[in-house]
Amino acid sequence: MAGEKFSIKFNTNDGKKVRVIKRKAAGEHINAIARDLEIKAKYGTFSLGQFAGFDLSIVHDIGGCTIQLIGNAIYKASVKKTPIGTISALEHCVNSGIDKELKQAENQLQKLKKAEKDLSIQKNQPFSKAAELEAVIKEQSALNKELGLVEEDVEVIDKE
Repeated sequence: MAGEKFSIKFNTNDGKKVRVIKRKAAGEHINAIARDLEIKAKYGTFSLGQFAGFDLSIVHDIGGCTIQLIGNAIYKASVKKTPIGTISALEHCVNSGIDKELKQAENQLQKLKKAEKDLSIQKNQPFSKAAELEAVIKEQSALNKELGLVEEDVEVIDKE
């Protein structure tokens, strides 16, 4: 994100959105909101707007303020002392989070491809315990008969 076109859309109090294209100005705005929440001891999650296709929020709890990017997953970044530090943390959060998820997805894909290959080999092989299964089914059938759990010669009448 650094070096690329930068843009954050901030929510305003009147329900509109303001687009900020300067990193420093965006960081100053986020840091000012964080300071205000800390001064007023106002705790919770507060929507700030959108960044890089994610919903952008600030969370203030007993530990201080953090920034959240919410999409299919939630990414967290720290509010830093400087505005540029805050934006750098936010951009790093996006880049490292997406890279991490991509790596996990690629690993999962490799595992699934291996499992598919192993299962396709197995599907053409005879069931190795077929004889044992047949013997157990016969034994169960004999036990059911002995216990009277099997009704023989039951006539089914189709009621239409």
